[in-house]
Amino acid sequence: MIFLIMIVGDLIKEQVYFPLEMMQIVGSFGIFMMWLKVFYWCRIFSSLAYYVKLIIQTLIDSGAFMFMSLIVCIAFGVFFIGVDQALESSIDHIYMAPFLGEMYVDAVIDVYIVGALGNLDDGRFRRGAKPLQRASMMMFLLSTFMTQVVFMNMLIAIMGDTYNAVYDGAVENGLKERVALMDDHLWLIDLQKEFKNQKYVLIVKPSNDFNETPEPVIQKIEKSKREISRDIMQMNRNLDAGVKLTKKDVLYDLKQ
Repeated sequence: MIFLIMIVGDLIKEQVYFPLEMMQIVGSFGIFMMWLKVFYWCRIFSSLAYYVKLIIQTLIDSGAFMFMSLIVCIAFGVFFIGVDQALESSIDHIYMAPFLGEMYVDAVIDVYIVGALGNLDDGRFRRGAKPLQRASMMMFLLSTFMTQVVFMNMLIAIMGDTYNAVYDGAVENGLKERVALMDDHLWLIDLQKEFKNQKYVLIVKPSNDFNETPEPVIQKIEKSKREISRDIMQMNRNLDAGVKLTKKDVLYDLKQ
C-alpha cells in the first residue's frame, strides 16, 4: 500500500518526491510481506495449519530467550568496543567488523555473527599489544561458548518443549487455525440472510475450566455434582456407623 501511494503521488504531481532507491526498498519489503502472507493462507489446509501454529508458538515461547541473547551480545559487544578504542588509537586497527557505521550496533551484530552463524575468524585478534590480544582472544572464546553451546542448546530445548506441546493438540490446533481463518472472513457472509428462516442459532464457545464458566447449565451440573458427592459421603458415614453398631451387637451376643 505504501509503495502504491509513493508511485501514485509521483504520477499525480509529475514530480519525483521519493527517490528511486527508497521506492525499491519499500517495494522489496512489500514483496517480502506478500510471501509471508502465504503462511496465512496455508491455514486453509489441515496438514499445514498445524505448522503455522507451531511457528507462531515457537516465536512466542522464544521471546524471553531472545531478550537474554540480546543482553549477552551487548555485553560482549561493549567489551570489544572498549578494546577497539585502545587498539585504534595505537595501530589504526579494530577487531570488530563495520556493518552499518554505528559502533554499538556493529559490535552487537558482529558478536551475533560469531555466535549464531559461526564466523570463527580469529586472525583479526592477532594484532596489537599482547595484553589486548590475550584478553580479546579469551573473550572471543567465551562468547563462542556462551552463544553456540549454552544458548543454542537452550533454544533447542525450548523448541522441543513447544513442539511437544503443539503436537499433543495437533488436530485441535489445526482446527483452531482454520476456524480463525473463517472468522477473519466472516464479513463476506450476510448472517441475516443466511439465518433468515432459521428458528435457532447455536453459538459454541470454547471453555477450558468448567468451574469458572458463567454458563447456567454448567453451574447446575457442578451443583448437582457437589450434592451427589455430599450425599455419598453421608451414606458412607451412616454405613460405617451401622457396621460398627452391628459388630458390637454380635460381640455382645457371643459373650452372652
